[in-house]
Amino acid sequence: MSLWTRLGEFFYPCVCLSCERLVGHSFPLCAKCSSSLKPVARPYCSRCGLPLAGTAAREVLCGECLRHPPAFDRARAAFIYNQFDHTSALARAIARFKYTRKLALGSGLAELLRHGCPLDPFYYDWITPVPLTLERLRWRGFNQALALAHSLGDRKQVAANLLERTAGNTPQAGLGRRERLTNVRGAFRVRESCRAQVSGAKILLVDDVMTTGATVNECSVALKRGGAQTVDVLVLARVILS
Repeated sequence: MSLWTRLGEFFYPCVCLSCERLVGHSFPLCAKCSSSLKPVARPYCSRCGLPLAGTAAREVLCGECLRHPPAFDRARAAFIYNQFDHTSALARAIARFKYTRKLALGSGLAELLRHGCPLDPFYYDWITPVPLTLERLRWRGFNQALALAHSLGDRKQVAANLLERTAGNTPQAGLGRRERLTNVRGAFRVRESCRAQVSGAKILLVDDVMTTGATVNECSVALKRGGAQTVDVLVLARVILS
């Protein structure tokens, strides 16, 4: 370890993303909080990545993907997430990042995504975030999905503005499945200036949390209409709906 690295750790010690205890290592969670992480493990739906019960074959589709195939080719998550689980370090860290506007937490969450990443970012031509509404971007001051996207692959792969919102919509949090689907229908399009980038491209769409998948699906619809060859989705955390 270099002298500059040691000095940096002395003057700016690492703290846990969740409980803010000092940690003596580069991993962004302390040992206690790390133990609450729940990585997504097989079996899961080969299309949307939803964890499934029992012991299924490697390639199996969930009921929802059989009934209503999504526009994306694959969706994968690093961890399982329950925002109402007060013992979950990931839930606390994401809430602090998104709702208390602590941008500094982004690098730690990005490290968690890299640690648990089930896809190869270097396979894709472009890595792009789910865009926020202008109102939400102004309130938060940053796009959390873009912060995560910048942590993956080569920075030259990150295309921050492939998509744009066609209109504002109600935040998805608190809405049921049917309301979520309706709320974001037709809400995204490929920017006119980015059509050449999208056409024929393999694209990795990044977001922080996936619940019903309505938002990433609508983004995927827009990218496929724009001529994308492949659209895969990568999220830090996946909500398991009961």
